[in-house]
Amino acid sequence: MLFFPEGCTGWVDPVTGDRRAFKKVVLAVERPADNDRLMNSLLAAPLNISDPSVITPVHVRSDTNATHAPEHQDRLHQLTGPVVDTLLAIGRDADLLVLGTRRPGGLFDALRGTTTEQVLRRCTCPLLALPLEIGGG
Repeated sequence: MLFFPEGCTGWVDPVTGDRRAFKKVVLAVERPADNDRLMNSLLAAPLNISDPSVITPVHVRSDTNATHAPEHQDRLHQLTGPVVDTLLAIGRDADLLVLGTRRPGGLFDALRGTTTEQVLRRCTCPLLALPLEIGGG
């Protein structure tokens, strides 16, 4: 789902109707293993992202002791910090923030909202939520 928070601008010039080119797209992955699948989904989406180099894939972890360094993830930026705040900070100057989403999982998600919901409440750029789980299970 594509969300445009109040006050953010889209990619179409309201006067001319021309579509602006993407300069910075942040692709946030929950697990480094999701990076390739989400990158392919994003490039296949009808957004006309013609230059994959504008996409910055990131993985934010809150645990400073965690180690995730798969060899095939050479473009994946590994960041450490509060997940929601870090995503908001790196998405501040982005044309699009893309988050892989899962179904809510447990009491904390029900009470405070999923990471995607928390980011959506506070982000200032368009947000694309791509499902990581397919099907009804």
